[in-house]
Amino acid sequence: MAKIIDLPTLRKLTKQDQKKILNQMFEARDKLTNMLDFASDKEMTTDLRQRLQDEIITVLSMMTNADEVIRSAYTRKKR
Repeated sequence: MAKIIDLPTLRKLTKQDQKKILNQMFEARDKLTNMLDFASDKEMTTDLRQRLQDEIITVLSMMTNADEVIRSAYTRKKR
């Protein structure tokens, strides 16, 4: 199970790491908003389904990247 990172831990990250995380979170929020827009469309076409799937894959990738930034920063702090 993934470890939940609390805010004090995030404050220990470097400014560059904090900026990376924030940018990825804002981008993920935008992608999730797009997903909601696509999913709420009453006429779900094949094109919209594909775009929705693409957005989901992008968000998953972004979350993985954010996880790696936090994990590597946290590991550096422990050393």
